[in-house]
Amino acid sequence: MRFYQALQLSPLALKNQIKAANTKKEKHFFQKAIVTRSFLLVSFAIVFISLITSLFGNETSSLAVVLFCQLLSLRFMCLRLSIGNHA
Repeated sequence: MRFYQALQLSPLALKNQIKAANTKKEKHFFQKAIVTRSFLLVSFAIVFISLITSLFGNETSSLAVVLFCQLLSLRFMCLRLSIGNHA
């Protein structure tokens, strides 16, 4: 498994991979993935909320937080979209 693929796993899946690791190298690999994933998520939140707030003013900071939470929840929605012609 490549590092980018490990970053795509959920935190629960990463914790299970850490528990199931056979070697210390493998365990450190998944620990590094979960820490990096957390750091990237928090960094994205800070940048996203700061950008929205700076573009639209301090009054929109709470809206920026709500938008960020909605953005995070999108991956759990089952939209059942299909692209193509349906007759």
